[in-house]
Amino acid sequence: MLSTKIKNPYIVVSKILIPILIINSAPMKKNVSKKTTPILLLLFAFLLCSLPSAVFAQGITYDHVAKMNTVTGSVISEDGNYVAYTVSVPADAFKENSRNATHLYVLHVPSGESKPYYTGNNVSQVTFRPGKGTVAFLSKKSSDDFNGLYELNLNGGEATKIFSHTANILGYEWQADGNNIAFMAMEDAVKPASPLTYSPDFYEENFTMRRAYTANITNASSQSRKLNVDGSVYMLSWSPDKTKIAVSDAPTASVDDSFMRQRVRIVDANTGNVIATIDNEGKLGQMLWSPDGQRLALRAAKDMNDPIDGRILIVSAQGGKPQIINADYKGKYENIAWTSANAIFYLASEGTQSVLGSIRPDGSGNEVIFKTGVHHITSYARAANGAISFVASSPEHPAEVFTLATTRNAKPEKRTNHNTWLNAVQLGKQEVVKYMARDGAYEIEGILMYP
Repeated sequence: MLSTKIKNPYIVVSKILIPILIINSAPMKKNVSKKTTPILLLLFAFLLCSLPSAVFAQGITYDHVAKMNTVTGSVISEDGNYVAYTVSVPADAFKENSRNATHLYVLHVPSGESKPYYTGNNVSQVTFRPGKGTVAFLSKKSSDDFNGLYELNLNGGEATKIFSHTANILGYEWQADGNNIAFMAMEDAVKPASPLTYSPDFYEENFTMRRAYTANITNASSQSRKLNVDGSVYMLSWSPDKTKIAVSDAPTASVDDSFMRQRVRIVDANTGNVIATIDNEGKLGQMLWSPDGQRLALRAAKDMNDPIDGRILIVSAQGGKPQIINADYKGKYENIAWTSANAIFYLASEGTQSVLGSIRPDGSGNEVIFKTGVHHITSYARAANGAISFVASSPEHPAEVFTLATTRNAKPEKRTNHNTWLNAVQLGKQEVVKYMARDGAYEIEGILMYP
């Protein structure tokens, strides 16, 4: 939601912003002679030389955009005292043509102190390992053939690789005791035979499937076990009692199937066999076990024709057809999490506003905890004690980390500032505009960014 503000047209010359003196030549053609042209040029030169230096500092430039750091996600520890978050750091565009790096930082909530914890290599899928008080993440060192699961103590020290596979780990999920993981990886690719004299690139031919496995992290000699699921796997979720795994899979690894044909299955963690099937259809964004292990909550589409995965559906863990709750809700559920057997915490979008709230699995008891039209919240995490961390941007800054205390009517507190140089830059005004759709049934909201 960050924008630029430009009061006058500018030319960029050697990284200096120069105001242009604009003349509408058509109506003044009779009044401007050849003799006056040098006078205008001299006037332009005089204005350029006498322009205050403060004018040159106004507004966002291309150089500014290319150096902005952005927080991309956060997780909070079980006790709410630590927030681990990732920062996207762009390469110096004047020195190298390279992708952004993703670094790991940890915020100590009581003191407000934030430190870089792992910046040597890119990180992804940061979690707090259950029951261990450590931070885990995926990373790949220059000496590695594939990425691995690393662990880092909150007191600092070297990151230790605790698990790797024979292919890149695409995603993982901790069992409740922190001793086992379920993870996904691509099976070995088989390229189609070709009579061509060169090696072509093949797309959507002989699809390489995404397979699911389990592994014991505490036993270095144990082997990964493949789950007996035929399709291409995209999501995994352990049951609270550690005996079952909810798996979403699609018939193939094609883009269309991954978007529209994921089905949820319940797998026995010991045998790896499917023991129940959920009759869901359409887009699927999340699947989560209730704390009592009796139900699953899905963030998904209403049906096959729904273009977004923004509804909440509840289904028995024994199988069956999911039932939508709060069907008349005009917003979009962006993220959900069970907080008890009778409560689901959510992040939702209502027009241009972000909402954090709670709702019962039968659709009743909807409670708004925090609602804002200033912060655009992209993700959140919730501790066991109710403390919340979330990532949000605003018209004044790119995405940063905020925390929200457990006290009633608590206000969010901005905890990071990874672009302090923006304090000296004038930013653009933003305003919410509203108008009715042509059919008169809905009011549309949008953000107007002034030049």
